Amino acid sequence: MKKYTANVFVKDELKEITNREKDKPQRIIGEELKDYLFESEDTKVCILYGLRRTGKTTLMLQTISELTQDEFEKSAYIEVSNRDTISSLYSDLDRLKEEGYKYIFIDEVTSLDNFISMSSLFPDVYVRKGLRIVLTGTDSLGFFLSSSRELYDRARYIHTTYIPFYEFKHLFPNKNIDEFIEYGGTLIPEYNEDYPFYNGKNAEQYVDSAIAQNIQHSLENYEEGSKFRSLINLYNQDKLTNAINRVVQNRNHQFSIRVIQSTFKPSDYNSVRDIMTTRVKKNIEPNTDILNKIDSSTIVEPLKKQLHIYDARKDEILTDSEVYEIEQYLRKLEIVDSYTVESGDFNISPVENNIITQSGLRYSQCKELLKILENHNTFRLGTDKEQNLIVSTIDNNVKGKILEELTIYNVQQSLDAEKYEVFQLSYPPMPSEGVTEGEIDLVIKDKELYTVELFEIKHSSEIVPSQYKHMIDPAKMKYFEKRGLEVTGRTVLYMGKTQGQEIEGVKYKNISEYLDELKVYDRNYQKMLLARKECIKNVEDEYDDNDSLDTKG
Repeated sequence: MKKYTANVFVKDELKEITNREKDKPQRIIGEELKDYLFESEDTKVCILYGLRRTGKTTLMLQTISELTQDEFEKSAYIEVSNRDTISSLYSDLDRLKEEGYKYIFIDEVTSLDNFISMSSLFPDVYVRKGLRIVLTGTDSLGFFLSSSRELYDRARYIHTTYIPFYEFKHLFPNKNIDEFIEYGGTLIPEYNEDYPFYNGKNAEQYVDSAIAQNIQHSLENYEEGSKFRSLINLYNQDKLTNAINRVVQNRNHQFSIRVIQSTFKPSDYNSVRDIMTTRVKKNIEPNTDILNKIDSSTIVEPLKKQLHIYDARKDEILTDSEVYEIEQYLRKLEIVDSYTVESGDFNISPVENNIITQSGLRYSQCKELLKILENHNTFRLGTDKEQNLIVSTIDNNVKGKILEELTIYNVQQSLDAEKYEVFQLSYPPMPSEGVTEGEIDLVIKDKELYTVELFEIKHSSEIVPSQYKHMIDPAKMKYFEKRGLEVTGRTVLYMGKTQGQEIEGVKYKNISEYLDELKVYDRNYQKMLLARKECIKNVEDEYDDNDSLDTKG
């Protein structure tokens, strides 16, 4: 007779499945999970909250594998399936408690139909009985919905969707910044045809399964669908998952169009032209004026038509409220976030720039546009080599813009918002003040010292003056003078080597090094370092004790 209703793994069976994961690098956020298990005394459950393929199950199993023998003997891992019920799961928990188990890890708990409505029993009954319970599941939005009602002030959330570059490097030491751009957002070590962001088709399937179905299933199971609100018609017509996919895709297509337009925009072209000139001198690129021959409108407008690019709020299928609600749920899932863009003109209010936090998702859909571009009539103006140059230039600019957004987002997530303000600064043309159009990619303001550091972010290993011209422009610097802010540093973050000497008062720093150094602000990283030091010290002490015994012997 089966001992438990669900798939419960303990003792040797648990050892077998944890052994598969224990030698893999562990996410830095694992320190938060250890805090919950061993240092906190609250009566809350712990929830690993995030999208598929962000390491939730792996983190649980790795944590179990690191337990002491006594702790391991008191641990159980439960794999919930769609045949289980919330009542049968509670029966299993009762039995495990009677048998002396303390650390309970429950995977795929959101697959239970009544999970949200019955979830308060985990903290209110079982944690109060002395169990430490860790929950995770595919439908992470369900956890969010329950946080405002059933699990209000009853759960500790550990978010897995956000993967900063320094953690990406910690997990995959041999990967580089371009691979972070192309595949960032999930934790799969090998990039092959099965990878979620390998191509546009895979990305679309990922959006369907990890995002759209996540939202739909969570809404279905919360208060009998009351949270559908304006999305109920799309749901009833079986169009909701497609609508969610379109909103995500639309964001990425519009992003791509803006990059294509800016590639040939005079105010942005100087940097491209200077870099190309440098590369021509080094015999890296052919000597060509092909970019001068192209009118971006001849590419952009037909491309929009071919892709059926639309303003979702004006689209005949999606209403304003439908798009708004979808975007709000995307934010709750941490797929969409934003950063502030200040204006150099004090008469213009700041705006929020929305970003897709999973860079691999954004880049994979941008790549699909490049495939269309390669067959565009405009490219017949030049040779094959020149055509490749155009595509590679646009691809580089797409990566550059993604890198810019990722850097701002990584900085914003790392720094204490109480002390620092992070924003981008955009200058409209202001002829009366001698200000030309331009942008400073990243500004970090110290709220206590009233100082700012300025950064330009470049997906290039070249050094050219136009990269930092806005940061040394006296007319543009008056913006900071008027705000009473002292500029204490100017840096270009780029793909090349960190330079020892400044150029016109500007530092050049390798962007991978800069992003990796942000880990010093991560409390979990500091705790991980401390734990490693303690481990090394214990090993050294044990070695010294053994050495002392040998000497006496």
